[in-house]
Amino acid sequence: MMFFRSAVLAIPVAFGLAVAPAVAADPVSMTPLGPAHREQVASLGATCAVPYDPAKLAAIYFVYPTVSREVGAEGMATVGVSLLPNGRVVRAWPITSTGNAMLDRAALDSARESRYVPERSQCAPVGGDYKIDVDFSLDR
Repeated sequence: MMFFRSAVLAIPVAFGLAVAPAVAADPVSMTPLGPAHREQVASLGATCAVPYDPAKLAAIYFVYPTVSREVGAEGMATVGVSLLPNGRVVRAWPITSTGNAMLDRAALDSARESRYVPERSQCAPVGGDYKIDVDFSLDR
């Protein structure tokens, strides 16, 4: 059975920057889609201080294509990422499209270039598959 986790990467358009790397002060939590996953981990009786901790976005890298922004292109793309236990991205793939190829490529780039803190399960870091929503909005 494959578990997906979900988080939202908001793509800001502040000060007209086309590429804005940013480190999140409070990383965005990514949680398993099914709450049963946490209950299962908690029932295993791990013996460390933090037996379960969800994966987090540690550093978010945003790419909003200048051409797309100038023509007013917006949308939400959903990207899947596979993480290793060290938090490194192994693979990224599109799940849903914005309807704009340039924004879809930028969403994949954002997911690949962001940095992650891996999930901890039974006191050890684990890899897994996660679902990330990348929101391209001119209002931000």
